[in-house]
Amino acid sequence: MHPFEAMAEPIRRRIVEVLASGEHPASVISHVIHTEYGVGRSAVSRHLRVLLDSGFAEVRPEANVRLYRLRGEGIDEILHEATRLHRLWQRRVEWDSPADPFAVAVEQWSRPRRAESRRGNRGRSTWTPPDAPPPEF
Repeated sequence: MHPFEAMAEPIRRRIVEVLASGEHPASVISHVIHTEYGVGRSAVSRHLRVLLDSGFAEVRPEANVRLYRLRGEGIDEILHEATRLHRLWQRRVEWDSPADPFAVAVEQWSRPRRAESRRGNRGRSTWTPPDAPPPEF
């Protein structure tokens, strides 16, 4: 499961926040989540299972309780994916080179276009509203 998928649910994000403060038994996690979100113990168990399966949490039995704690590897995966997306975004923002075909096409699309008829261009310009869909590339 992709790390963003595992963290897509607000309840799972809150469980990760609770686990970030240390190791907690399932009963404490269930109580916090039930108080804040109004969901039952079985729903919390399903969310904990997703976090376990995706590598965000681990569990260890102690006497008659199960103690959950956060794993650093899951947080590292989120950080890795966020860093990768940030690099992609920086590259996209720096696309101001006229050699870039997409930048050239956007520039041409944003200029006012002249209307043409069967008799040729009569010098009238047509304005395309900013909310008009961009041309197909």
